[in-house]
Formats: sequence, C-alpha cells, structure tokens
Amino acid sequence: MITYGPSDPVPAASSSHEALVIEVLTNSYIIKKVYVDPGNSVDVMYYRTFENLKLTREQLSPVRTPLVGFGRHVVHPEGMVTLTVTVGHQPRYRTIPVNFVVARADSPYNLLMGRPTLNALRVAASSSTSEPWTESRRSSIMSIDCIDHHKSVKS
Repeated sequence: MITYGPSDPVPAASSSHEALVIEVLTNSYIIKKVYVDPGNSVDVMYYRTFENLKLTREQLSPVRTPLVGFGRHVVHPEGMVTLTVTVGHQPRYRTIPVNFVVARADSPYNLLMGRPTLNALRVAASSSTSEPWTESRRSSIMSIDCIDHHKSVKS
C-alpha cells in the first residue's frame, strides 16, 4: 500500500483534488516524482529522465503516433523504451515491464504512470482507506492497493 499521511507533502494538481505522486525503482535507480494518472492512456518518460538513467537512443523503438492533448500541445515522441519497474516495498511490491513513451516536454515530474501500468499492476486508486479514522489522519490520504494481494508479493 502506498499512503500519504498528514506530514507527507502531496503536491496539489488543482484546487479541487490532490495528485498522487510516488517513487519507483527502475534501471537500478529510485525515481522520485512519478505522477500517477489513471486518466492517461500511455506511460510517459520525460527525455531528461531518459538521459539521467543513462539510456541511449539505440534502446528506443520507433513511435509514429503523436501525444495529443499532452500539456495542451501535440508532442512527437522520441520513441518507446521498455524498462522493468518495481512499485512498492517488501513485502508488498510488484515488478513488471513498462513501455514508456519518451517525450521532450517540460514537467515537474520524472515519469507519468498511466492506465497501462496501473492495469498491469491491478491497482485501484482510492481517496479513503478501510482503517478507522483518527484525529491524526486527514481525509486527503491517498492510497494504491493491489487488488490481488497474493500476486502482489514476489517470492
């Protein structure tokens, strides 16, 4: 379970809701500022992250379809790269291959995790938990829980 409590900074995406921002492990790096966007139909790696991971253009597969509605612009991807990504921590984590579309665009985030990865992880986003409320908890705690807990634990 990934949770944010009262002392954890969770950047606001707008005045009406908060963004879910996590960290993942890929290519032997812990990547912070990964924006979870269940409304996005692709997983995006920003080009500066691609470079920081010491990846090369030879690792990119061609992508001919532009990203439309991306930052209010049409973005032509540099290509696609597949990396193994680990989400969560022992004992509850999953490691899966993720196809990232690599885009040259400005963003405060390093990666954008969309529906393809969320579906592969079999996660459900929720703004509440089943735990009893206490005064130390706030209503804006965000969590991602694996639906099938037996498959979420890697032996």
